Amino acid sequence: MTTGLYYQELNRLRKKIPRHGFYYHVDMRMSCAYQTLTLSSRNLLYLMLIGCKYDWVSKEKHYRNNGKIGLPESQFKKYYNCSSQTYYNARDQLITVGFIEQTRQGGYGPGDYATYKLFCLPDVSLRHQRWRFYPEKNWKIKIPKRKNSSIGKATRFKKGVANRKLKTTLSE
Repeated sequence: MTTGLYYQELNRLRKKIPRHGFYYHVDMRMSCAYQTLTLSSRNLLYLMLIGCKYDWVSKEKHYRNNGKIGLPESQFKKYYNCSSQTYYNARDQLITVGFIEQTRQGGYGPGDYATYKLFCLPDVSLRHQRWRFYPEKNWKIKIPKRKNSSIGKATRFKKGVANRKLKTTLSE
């Protein structure tokens, strides 16, 4: 049974993951926010979590790149052999339930991708862990949308105009 990962990519992930990966806290794993995630959202969350870099300070992990964590859409598509829309749906679901927040929008050229802040890391304070408040509160309004999108403006319906082409008749 294959998971969609190629063998070389799996080996590369193993080298990237320090000390066998990231372990979920029981509160997070059993939370309503995590239970509502789809499989692709869980995969995206895990890939973001293993991208975190940490330092040991007095026997505690402190994540130094939280807020600068990014996973390009192309890399997610290569790992799981899925479409772009799957990536965006997973990202939007993670934002809605409160696991991540976008800190910088990407897509302005090659190698430029969005960065995110994770709220499920152990060193984030309890009041800032949004996923704990998920059923009562969601963060759907924080989903990034492109501003000034001009796609389809010329073809939109105008008020009071049917925008139908006139039928040609034989009399013309």
